[in-house]
Amino acid sequence: MSFNLSLHITGLCGIVPVGDDVLVVLPNARDYDPYGNTLPQGENLDRHIPLLCVPPDVATSSRGGSFLIPKSSGLAPMDLLAFPLDEEDLSVSIVKPVPASLRGPVGESCPTMTKNNDFGWISNMADVKAETVLPAVTAGPFPQRLLLARLTVANGVWSTDILAWSVLSDQKKYIIHWFYADMDGSPMPGSPSRAIADQVIVDIPVTDASEVTLNSNKENSDVMLDGGGNDLDAYLINVPLASLLGAQTGPRGAEMHFAHFYRLAGKPPTWVPTPDLTGPNCGPPGKGTELVPHCPPARFGG
Repeated sequence: MSFNLSLHITGLCGIVPVGDDVLVVLPNARDYDPYGNTLPQGENLDRHIPLLCVPPDVATSSRGGSFLIPKSSGLAPMDLLAFPLDEEDLSVSIVKPVPASLRGPVGESCPTMTKNNDFGWISNMADVKAETVLPAVTAGPFPQRLLLARLTVANGVWSTDILAWSVLSDQKKYIIHWFYADMDGSPMPGSPSRAIADQVIVDIPVTDASEVTLNSNKENSDVMLDGGGNDLDAYLINVPLASLLGAQTGPRGAEMHFAHFYRLAGKPPTWVPTPDLTGPNCGPPGKGTELVPHCPPARFGG
């Protein structure tokens, strides 16, 4: 029996190629600001909570602290059981390792020749010259303070699940262009201007099994999914809980939380993705894109 585990990834999640594998790293934006300073109490719109979210009817786990994220949140077309993550390494069991292949950046601003599910739409840290992570991010000991979770993906096909859209002046939704600007809004010289991914997905093939386990290095923290051999979905997110459960639906703003990615490269924040709300856009987002606006993920490694 074989099936696919589709892992949806959104929010402050970095995609880092490591040898034949891909490491998904979730920066610690719960306790620290982008400069590494302690985040003051009450900053709930800046405090990101890393979560592993799964359909409750197929999940079994001894983890504590779980809560339900309703379908009405816009994260998924179903209710999800959310497990907070805290300084832990995760992996997927019963997966045959296959060397990873991540598509490089796209060469156009909107999906015309390039399909809208091409992985190359993901924000690329090479664009801001911060593509190399610190050795601690991928080293054996868990890098406390820097990360709150990291997941090793040993096999899977990577793609864009949802392109970032915004409500514009006519109150309708459009896939918009994004460019890099500094914290004051001044554009980065030579910045690309194009659509970017709000959510990426990796389809992980599971063979000769009817279930799959998301393993944690923490005791009694594994999450087992059993869909009776049917395809399964899971979500790895790193967003402010306040916005997840009560998100704004108006025009997008500059993604200031993107600055947390610079800590993983050992560099001070400079440029962040900024929406172009007045210039050209890529048209309506189409069906199946009712995602709550989140911080976009990014890839390292070029």
